[in-house]
Parts: sequence; C-alpha cells; structure tokens
Amino acid sequence: MAIYYFDLNDNGVTIDDADGLEFESNERAFKEAVIALSEMSRDLKPEDGRKILRLSVYDAERKCIAESEIKYDPRGIYP
Repeated sequence: MAIYYFDLNDNGVTIDDADGLEFESNERAFKEAVIALSEMSRDLKPEDGRKILRLSVYDAERKCIAESEIKYDPRGIYP
C-alpha cells in the first residue's frame, strides 16, 4: 500500500491534504478521486453559483499523478 494525497481546488482556492490515504495503486487512488468529486457535486445547489471543483492526486513524493474536475454552472428559467 502506498500513500496518496488529495488536494481540493474549489474555485481557485486550494486545500492541501496533509494526511493522505493509503491505496494499493495509482488507478485505485484516481478512482477514489472521481468518486469523491461525484459525491461533492451532489451537495451543490443553484444558489452556490458557478463552481469548478478539482481534485489533484499526488503520490508519496508529492508528484501529481492524476486530476479530476467538475464544472458546475447552474442555469434555469424560473417563473
């Protein structure tokens, strides 16, 4: 098992992962990033406005091995 760090960028503000999590492979760590972003997107509301959420996955040496991004741009016609 190796340690991976998941840094979140929320509209240009980065939150560094100081603790990291252990996974058996780069692929598994990347899948977890995609799952985490999907779960975060469920909590977004139209009043949040436009958002770009990006998770960058780093290995133990802090080398970026993958990134996943969701763009949220709520638009609607309201009565």
